Amino acid sequence: MVSGAKFYATGSLYADWLDVIGRGDDGDLWTALVRADDPGVTLVDDWKGFGQRTTASGSARYDRVPAERGDVFAVAERFGYQPQFYQIAMLAVLTGIARATLRDGSAALKRRGRNYPQGLTETPSEDAQLLQVIGEVSAQVFAAQAALEKAARSLDHVAAGRIRGDSGRQPLIDADVAVTQAQLVIVSAALEATTTVFDALGASGVSEEVALDRHWRNARTLASHNPRVYKARILGDWLINGKDPLPDFAKFGRGGQGN
Repeated sequence: MVSGAKFYATGSLYADWLDVIGRGDDGDLWTALVRADDPGVTLVDDWKGFGQRTTASGSARYDRVPAERGDVFAVAERFGYQPQFYQIAMLAVLTGIARATLRDGSAALKRRGRNYPQGLTETPSEDAQLLQVIGEVSAQVFAAQAALEKAARSLDHVAAGRIRGDSGRQPLIDADVAVTQAQLVIVSAALEATTTVFDALGASGVSEEVALDRHWRNARTLASHNPRVYKARILGDWLINGKDPLPDFAKFGRGGQGN
């Protein structure tokens, strides 16, 4: 039986199956797969975050939900690169947000009909400093895309190795390092792009009709899932001291994503 609750159950309202991690009577961590429509499962659309409002990520409650024997297994048996795989999915969304910011910011600058008195030209779309802002945003998008592609390839190498029967730890470490480096690059790029784009737009850029604020809100919310504040330290400890960077989620009772 599965009993408990989760405050942030990503995409749960769209799911047919739910992946639940909890402690058994023996104190060990287990994964249970239960159907979303099983008796005792309650999914609530109560996410109150200021971003990612349409991801169906409300709370999930489990009250003595039956779990079939074949759908329960030790957390340690989950595929080894699952945390990195989940992280890649979130980084892809952040990269997409940065790209959407460039798209919408560029369109908004083209529409501007009046410039500031301090402007270099009467037409905003010809003002070199405003064009520079958009150029910088494009570079941030480029950096995010490049980091995402390289990190994703590192997971391809892990998966290909597993198919060949190679279960060594080094490819997984390499993938974790690449994904962590990508997280630092992509989060910074997305937050910077969604903030600085307004410098090219003036007061008209904050109109609710334009809704550019949604990009920052979504990026800030998504970036908070796995706090980047720890990541540079972990990378440095690996590079200088050789400390294994792979997280032991079985030890800490987590499945790869933070709340």
